[in-house]
Order: sequence, then C-alpha cells, then structure tokens
Amino acid sequence: MKRLALVGLLGAAACVSGTLRPVRPGAEFQVDASPPAALEVALGAVTALGLPLRLHDPEAGVVETNYTDIVQYYPEASQFPLGERLVRFRLIVVLADTGYGSTVAIEARYSPFMTGGDDTSRNRERAIPRDHPAMEMVRELQAAITTRAHDR
Repeated sequence: MKRLALVGLLGAAACVSGTLRPVRPGAEFQVDASPPAALEVALGAVTALGLPLRLHDPEAGVVETNYTDIVQYYPEASQFPLGERLVRFRLIVVLADTGYGSTVAIEARYSPFMTGGDDTSRNRERAIPRDHPAMEMVRELQAAITTRAHDR
C-alpha cells in the first residue's frame, strides 16, 4: 500500500511539474520524523553534500537538485558519457502508512541525450542503474537523512 501511495504521489508530482515521469526510486525508507521535519532534514543533507539546489517545495514535500556532474564527487565516473554523468536528485517525503514518521524516496535521474547545461525536457530522463556511481550518493543521502532524523 505504501508503494502504491508513493507512486500516486509521484504521479501527482508529474502533473504539477509538466512532463516529469515517476521513476523507480534509488532508495525508499522510513524515518521517525514528521514529513515537514524529514523534508528539512533532507534539505540539510542535500546542501551538506554540496549539491546544487533547484527546488524546495514544502507543500509538495519535494527537494530537487539541478543536474550536477558527479565526476566532481566520484572521479571514476569520468569513464561515463557526459549525459550519464549529469545527474539530478529528487527527494520526496510523505507521511508513512503507519501514520507515524515519514517515507522518503530518493530518485536519481540522468538524461542520456543531454550534452551539457540544463535540459528542461524531463521526459527523456531515466533512473540511474544500480551500478552507477551516483548510487553511492543516494546511499550517502539516505544515511545522512536517517542519522539526522534520528538525532532530532
């Protein structure tokens, strides 16, 4: 049921954001914090990693970054084509199904046809594969959010 509700929220976000299509989250987990508190923790984790913020929408429960070349964080990513190195992260926070705490989904997307700059056509975005270097950043975000939410 939780996954169905999150997919519904992602679909609603797609309507609000234009052509944004929901993708499989790189991570989905629960924290013991209200959605507003969890969203602030997520925002803090994104900024602590130095990711460029594109959107912080408390009403929608969304934090999103601009595209960033992950080579600056993971030099081994230089072997990937530019379109696969430019990654955007989207964090979505909703009330957990239990009514206590929050469910956090972290999406990591790339646009294989992008050659640089900011492409506003999101309908070409893809979820990063599990072996992509940006999955390490997804894990770092998850660990930071879990730790910070627990410490509140």
